[in-house]
This record gives sequence, C-alpha cells and structure tokens, in this order.
Amino acid sequence: MSGRIRTAMACTGLLLVAAASARAQTAFRETGSLTVGGYLVWVRGTNANVVQLFVAHGFRDAFAKAHDMDEARLQQWIDSVRAVQPVPADDSSSSDAQLRGTALGADVTMMRRVGGSYSGLRVLVSGEEPIRMAEPTARDFIAMLDSATRVTRELSVPAPTIMASMPMRDVVSPAPASPAPVPPAPVPPAPVPPAPVPPVTASAPAPELVLPTPSERVAPMGAAPALSALPAPSIAAPPVVTAVVDTAVPPHVEVPSDKLIRTPLGPFTIPGALLSDRDKEAQYCYTQLGLKYNPDLKGEITVKLSLRTDGAVEDAVVVKRSWQGISAGEVESCVRALAHDWTFASNDPSVADGAKSLTFSFAP
Repeated sequence: MSGRIRTAMACTGLLLVAAASARAQTAFRETGSLTVGGYLVWVRGTNANVVQLFVAHGFRDAFAKAHDMDEARLQQWIDSVRAVQPVPADDSSSSDAQLRGTALGADVTMMRRVGGSYSGLRVLVSGEEPIRMAEPTARDFIAMLDSATRVTRELSVPAPTIMASMPMRDVVSPAPASPAPVPPAPVPPAPVPPAPVPPVTASAPAPELVLPTPSERVAPMGAAPALSALPAPSIAAPPVVTAVVDTAVPPHVEVPSDKLIRTPLGPFTIPGALLSDRDKEAQYCYTQLGLKYNPDLKGEITVKLSLRTDGAVEDAVVVKRSWQGISAGEVESCVRALAHDWTFASNDPSVADGAKSLTFSFAP
C-alpha cells in the first residue's frame, strides 16, 4: 500500500512541474502587419511585459530578429503622440536636423510629426535607414502598437503559484495503527437478599369523619372566579385603509446614443444630446476640433447633399470653402460624417433634383 502512495505522489509531482515549465515559455499574439517602402513590419504582444517589433525586407522572414519595446513606455508614447499638436507649414523646427526621436527599446527609436516639412512617422531600427510612414500609414501603425500593448497586459497577468510535491525520500509512510485495548468484562454484582417483611397485626378501624353538605357552593378564598362568569372583552375592528396607487406611467423619452466618427487625426465622439440639430452638430465639430488645433480658425463652407428617394443623405461633398489647413479639414470631415445620418422631408422646397445645399459659418 505504501508503494502505491509513493508512485502516485511522484507522478503528481512530475505533472505539476511539466505544467509550470509550459507556462514559463513565452506566449505571444500578433496584432497586425503592414508593408511600407519595401519593408514588411509586424507587431505582436507577449506575456513578458514587452511588445516585439519585426522588420524584414520584402517578405516575412521566420528568422527575423525580435526588437523588444517596454509595454509601459510604449503606451505612454502612444498617448503622447495622439495628443500632438500640428506644426505650421512654415515652422523651421520641423527640419530633419532638429527632429528628436523617442527611444522605445534598446534599438528602436520613433519620430512622430503632424504638419511641418512632413506629417507622419519615422522608425529607426538598429541604426539602419529610417522607415518613413505617411500620415494614414502612421495612424494604422500606431493602432497596431496600441493593440499590442493591450494584448501584452492580458498575457502578462501572473499565473497562480504551483507547488511541486515533496521528494520521495521525504515521504513517510503512515505507521500502522495499534489495536485498541480491550476493556475487561464487567463483574456481575452479588445478589442482595430480600428485606424481611414485618408481620401484619389486626387493628381497630379508624373512626369515619362525616361533614354536613353545604347548602351552596362557596369558592375558596383567593380562588379566581370561573371563566364563564367573566364578560367577554370587546375588541374593536381595525380601520380599513385603502391605498391609492398612482398608475400613471411617465412617457418614454428616446435619447439618441453618442456617435463615433473618424477624422484624419483620429476618432472623435459626438454626444447624443446634440444629434437632434444640424447646426449644433456642425458647431460642435468646429469648437472641439477646429479651435483645438487653431484658436484663430474661422470660415464658411457649403456642403452639397445627394438625397435618396426617402429623403436620407446618400453622399456629402464640400463644394465651397473659405479656409484651409489641417484644422479646417478636421471640421469638414466631421460635418460630412454627420451628414450621412440626416433626413429631409420629400416636400422640402430647397431640394432640387435629389440634391440640397447647406452653408455653415464658423467664427471663434
């Protein structure tokens, strides 16, 4: 029996050690890849608190070197570049000689710029020629890095501690239990002789006491009166309370949900409370996007809307504008995205040949 116990505990220890070794291996999950300038770049998150960057020429190389980037430092850099302000086109600080990159790993440096002499991202890996990404590609690459940081945080959650079993030399077989002592048999008590019975002698009968029968029942002093003689207490019925329930149901008010749209510089959310008025929607795009990047921005745009037969907007195009620049483009993209949710009545006199034009003026 002790041999079976030893064998079972040894097998359990081997299984636990094998499970711990498998967990210790590096796990990863790829979050995206892109091709730019003859290079193939892909990113993956790991369970070691690092994001790995791979670069290959023309095709995916199975032996490509993994360039590690610290997950926390990379997340801080992503948050900072998403809030970067556009640089004016005539800003001399945007020259290549004055650009300063951010080191995200031992051999990975990234330089981000919006506006200026170029708008995009440059990636330097192991001191090689920088990989240049235009603005749309740069936003896709940053989104890949952001997904990789989330995957890294998920995979890097510490696993529960696994305790291996004791070596067999430390296993002590239980000692056999000693038999319980048997108590001695009880000794029956000695028989007790019966007590002697005294002899019975005849005696004279005791005198009988006869009392006269009372003429009426008299209750003894201190006794409680009979229950039947007490009057029944009167209990007043509780008052009946009638509850008045208000059955009126307040009318249901449908509140529109927030709308997420995408602009050239990233995603943008319009509160649902503003989605009932076209002018308020356009002004919100102007104050939250246009003035954010250019406090002096002002101008006027004319948007031509192509309508379907049911009055819904099928397409929106800006046909006239009195401004220009990155911040102006942000406002126009926001208004065009919102216009696809607008609907106009079929008898609207301003609709001609399935089209309608709207003009919006913006000023600080």
